[in-house]
Amino acid sequence: MKKLLLLLMITTSSIVMAEQVTQTQPVEAVNNFQVESYLGTWYEIARFPMHIERDCLAPTTVTYQFDENRKQLNITNRCRLEDGQFTQNKGQAYFTEESSSAKLKLSYMPGWASWVPVAKADYWIIYTDYQHYAVVGSPDHEYLWLLSRSESSNQQDIQKLIDIAKKYNYPVKNLLFTTPSFNLN
Repeated sequence: MKKLLLLLMITTSSIVMAEQVTQTQPVEAVNNFQVESYLGTWYEIARFPMHIERDCLAPTTVTYQFDENRKQLNITNRCRLEDGQFTQNKGQAYFTEESSSAKLKLSYMPGWASWVPVAKADYWIIYTDYQHYAVVGSPDHEYLWLLSRSESSNQQDIQKLIDIAKKYNYPVKNLLFTTPSFNLN
């Protein structure tokens, strides 16, 4: 009887765990990515905490441009600091697959150190409508950004971006909002 009860408990646990795994969708990058439409400046709505942006206040922007050979993207992050001054960080990203898949590797290391493998992070565009909003994250859930083409966004649109991140099981409770008036539901 004890063996039967133990077997029943193990089976039930396995079923519950399998259901939880199937409810979480693996992170997917945008397919048929139109890089030309994505280039330009985006405003940060929210992000996961990260060292490089620890002192940033609004407006925080990221600008994507092709390099001169059109083989990688030059990325410039710019933000205002508490004293009113602006700071910026420059990085490079390259496509890990075809450019029609929005899977990139990103590095903020200077060119002479960019060969160091640990200096690169996965940087996937998991949603964009190209004209208004984008969600960028890493498949390991370490990084997440909600982006907008304009400096202000409405709560309904922001909630849609959060729902997209939730679909991929990002811990959205960790988001730091550039617009402090937003209420996370």
